[in-house]
Amino acid sequence: MIRPFSPLDFLARSARVYPDRLAQVDGTHRVTYAEFNDRVHRLASALRARGVQPGDRVAVLAPNSAMALEPHYAVPLAGAVLVMLNTRLAAAELVWILNHCGAKVLLADPQLAPVLESVRAEMPAIEHFVTDYEALLAEGTAPFTDAPPFDENGMLAINYTSGTTGFPKGVVFTHRGAWTNAIGEALEHGLTAESVYLWTLPLFHCNGWCFSWAVTAMGGTHILMRQPDPARAVELIQAEGVTHLCGAPVVVAGLAQHCLQRGIHFDRPLKLVTAGAPPAPAVIRDAEQIGFDIAHVYGLTETYGPHSICAWRPEWNSGDAAERARRRARQGVPYIIAGTDLRVVDEQMTDVPADGETMG
Repeated sequence: MIRPFSPLDFLARSARVYPDRLAQVDGTHRVTYAEFNDRVHRLASALRARGVQPGDRVAVLAPNSAMALEPHYAVPLAGAVLVMLNTRLAAAELVWILNHCGAKVLLADPQLAPVLESVRAEMPAIEHFVTDYEALLAEGTAPFTDAPPFDENGMLAINYTSGTTGFPKGVVFTHRGAWTNAIGEALEHGLTAESVYLWTLPLFHCNGWCFSWAVTAMGGTHILMRQPDPARAVELIQAEGVTHLCGAPVVVAGLAQHCLQRGIHFDRPLKLVTAGAPPAPAVIRDAEQIGFDIAHVYGLTETYGPHSICAWRPEWNSGDAAERARRRARQGVPYIIAGTDLRVVDEQMTDVPADGETMG
C-alpha cells in the first residue's frame, strides 16, 4: 500500500524519534518535540470542539511565534485548511481575504487583533475570533483521536499573493505539494537534526517557503523571532547556535551592515537563503565577509516558494569576491524536486537559450 504524502507525518516522526530534542524557541518559551506534538494535538482538539469540521478554513494573523508555527500542523490535523495572513496588510485587504476564503475561525495575535476589531461586522462567516492562544490550547486534549483521513491532493493551505496587480489571489497548497517542497528545502540547504533555523522570514510567506515543515521533518530547532531586527537576530544567532536562516535581499543587507559596522563575524557555518530579485554584488560580498554562505533562490506562491536555485560548484570558490557575487546572483536551475520540469520560454512557448541574457 502506498502511503499518501503529508507534512503531518514530519511532526509525528520527529516527536517519536526526537521527543526530548528542542523543537522551538519563542522568547522565553522553549518546548521539546514531544511538547510540540502535544500542543498541536490540543489545538486540533480545541478547534474541533469549537465546531471546526474538515474543509473549514482557519485563518491566522500572527508574527513569527508559536501561534504562527503550530497551526501549520494542528489545522490540517483537524482536517481544516490553513490560511496564513500577511501581517503587513491593511484592514480592508484582510477583510477581503477572510471573506474570500470563507474563514470560520480567526486566530489573531493580541498586538495585531486591533487592526480587525473595528471591522468584525464585515466578516460574517467568522464564528470565533481568538486572541488568547494559550487559553484556546487549554480547551483541547491530547492525543487528538478524531483526525479525518486526508487526500494527499486535497487542500492543506490557501496562501494569498501580495496583490500588487489588484486584490490578492488565493493559491491552493496540497498535502503532497507541501511535503514535496519541504523535502526539497531540506535537501537543497542541508537541513539535519543538528540544524537550528532562525525565523527572519515571515511564516505567512508561502508558509515560510515550506521551512515550517522542512525544519520539523529533520528534527531541527525553530527559533522564532517576531520581527526581522538585525540586533536581535545577531543575539539569537550567537546564543542559540543558529545554522540556517532565510530572508529577502533587504533583510540580508540590513543584517550584513549591522555586523560590519560592529566588527561582528560568525565563525560557525551559517547558511543564508535569499530569494527574489538578485542581491546587489556589494550585498553578497558584505554577507560573505561576515561569514554567511549564501544560496540565491527564486520561486512563486504558485510553486510553494523557492523552486530554482544557484547550484554552487566547488570550483567557483576560487574566484574573486566580485566573480562569486556575479555567479551567486543567478538562480536558473531547478530544485532537485523540480527535476527537468523548469523551462524559460518566449511568447511562443519556445525555449530560450540558457545564456543569462535572453529574456523569457
